[in-house]
Amino acid sequence: EFRRVLFRSNTETANENWQHIITQASSKNLTLSYQRTSYTWGAQDTFTTIQPPVNGNNLEAVNTYNDVTHLDYKAKLSDHLTLQPLFEYTRNNTFSFNNPAALDGQFQGPGTDLWRYRGELAAIYDAPWSAQIRLGGGYIQDGVESVASDGTPGLQLSADPTNLASRVTTSSNYGLFEYAQQIHSIGLTLGGRYEDTSFGNAFAPRAGLTYVHDAFNGKLLFGRAYRIPLPFEVYSRQEVFNGDLKPETAETTEMELGYKFTSHLTGKLNAFLINIYDPIVYEGNSNSYVNFGRNQSEGAEAELRTDFARYGGFVNIA
Repeated sequence: EFRRVLFRSNTETANENWQHIITQASSKNLTLSYQRTSYTWGAQDTFTTIQPPVNGNNLEAVNTYNDVTHLDYKAKLSDHLTLQPLFEYTRNNTFSFNNPAALDGQFQGPGTDLWRYRGELAAIYDAPWSAQIRLGGGYIQDGVESVASDGTPGLQLSADPTNLASRVTTSSNYGLFEYAQQIHSIGLTLGGRYEDTSFGNAFAPRAGLTYVHDAFNGKLLFGRAYRIPLPFEVYSRQEVFNGDLKPETAETTEMELGYKFTSHLTGKLNAFLINIYDPIVYEGNSNSYVNFGRNQSEGAEAELRTDFARYGGFVNIA
């Protein structure tokens, strides 16, 4: 099976183009997909003053893109056990209007090229007692390549201003598990992911409990997520070097209650609490990325909904 979708947009300005491509090919248990998003602009804007080229390069030239290639395979070893290896490669570039330089025909500036390799192997066991167990592990490599407009390395590897490089990588090793089971009206999910990274360790557990009986349903969810720093946030010469960055974590608790009053009328109530600890933010006074403070968000939402064959409606308050 092969599927390809292309989105394209051209604007009134010359040499300006946005493009999004989705391509997927699959055969039995093998899937290969590719996505590309790109935006190019030659800086020939007809509605503003055209900036003259410098060394043959337009001052406002933009050529930014994001490529994702994904390959996975499901190897069914028995009626209950499946192995699923996957590989993913992501590459993208950022841009700056102030530091143009043409290298390999692309726009370059500090922190320009970013990439990620991810490989994973997971085993899924469908247990006879109506449960599914998933165990796996993987490796991630993040990298950045940067050359400043004057041709010098765009990355700083330590507080020493002379310790420079054009390319740097960071890595992560992780393991994950998940247990899911349906016991009559109760659904249970338990899982977690542990990651050992270049910026410290992080653990993300999650748990879910659902209940459905007659007209009533409810769920209670808890999860922790984390985000490790990107290499350009630590090493870019555009910011002051900060080798003390660590992963930020986010904890989410959510509860929902629902009831079906009639065959045409349902209602639900949802409440949530989100805490983000040590968020990675840009700090202007120090001109660097830092872990700073805590962000908290909490709220509730209620809804009544009616559905008939030819019409429906809802009332919502949040």
